[in-house]
Amino acid sequence: MNVLDIENKAKENRGKSRVYVLQSASQPEILKVGVTTDNYRIPSFSRMGYAQISDWELVSLTWLSTKPEGEALEKMCEAKLTQMNYKVDEIKWTNTTNGKTEQGAREIYKADVAVVLRVIKNASASLSTWMN
Repeated sequence: MNVLDIENKAKENRGKSRVYVLQSASQPEILKVGVTTDNYRIPSFSRMGYAQISDWELVSLTWLSTKPEGEALEKMCEAKLTQMNYKVDEIKWTNTTNGKTEQGAREIYKADVAVVLRVIKNASASLSTWMN
């Protein structure tokens, strides 16, 4: 998904949240799962060198109706991926845009992207059932 696709989706879905999956191009087993209400934040991870990685690529966006739903889905995925032993310990990193040492990168996983996407799909279905 390119930046234009992200911008177009942002206009269509103002006020909604999304759970995203980023994947390192050079280390495809390294993934970041997060939630945002602002698509413009997503490309910043590569520019900042988040978790000492500067080649993050967006592989998935899951759209949700509200911010609390997005946060709930992210937490469900984090719990499951941690239970599956895919969570990476917090990583201290240097922000390449300002040179500051950051506290730590969280929500980083070492897993096959298909596994992570399946966890998100299953958690999303569970959340949808629970919300309805």
